Amino acid sequence: MEKPTQQQIADAEAYLRYRIDTTDEVESACYDLFREAAKKVAEIVIKYHNAGRRLRFRGSSAMAREIDEVISWLESEIEFLVDSDITPDDDGDNKHEVMDIAKGMDHGATYEERSRLYHLMFGKQLDDADWTAFFADYDSDIDDDELIGFITDSSEKAAHRWILLALNTIAVGWSIKQLIEAKRDGKRGFFVINGSSPCEFCVGMQGFHSIEDTPPPYHPHCQCIAIYV
Repeated sequence: MEKPTQQQIADAEAYLRYRIDTTDEVESACYDLFREAAKKVAEIVIKYHNAGRRLRFRGSSAMAREIDEVISWLESEIEFLVDSDITPDDDGDNKHEVMDIAKGMDHGATYEERSRLYHLMFGKQLDDADWTAFFADYDSDIDDDELIGFITDSSEKAAHRWILLALNTIAVGWSIKQLIEAKRDGKRGFFVINGSSPCEFCVGMQGFHSIEDTPPPYHPHCQCIAIYV
């Protein structure tokens, strides 16, 4: 089996740099969306909060409905990011095929099922936040930035999982696109090249693999790359 040429290795390294740069952009966009969602939630909280009274976060059906609309907006915006970046520089021929595979079953659930779970987690963590303590400190002079920061911190765990889901799905989509094109071009396998600071598993995956094997990424934030030959 032929080994990858220096040009193939250079192309793979360039592709990996592109993937990492794009991932950083998507991650930054996700954090911006979460901050925007926190701002929207803060406006709703202020709207329904009465100074001197304990805030019942789910005590008002109207408030609960408005909060849920914000979370649904957030979910749809993250979905849009994933759909936009799941295949880079694609002419559309493989788009639906790649998306169907990349957003299919993963860890026992589809992308939509996991996204919905994080949607519910986001709302629950807002419910469980210590609103009484917050307003005890800021009731007399509520600072918008402090309130937005409090909401962002309170939902940080759900936000992290949602972002990780988006980034990993996009990376898997890119990998699947390359695999589909390699098979159509008659490639017989691929070499795995590690990125910087590989984990023990990725080090063990270096070398040649059959075209029927699973290509990287092997885990979230995996920086390995497949070179098809």
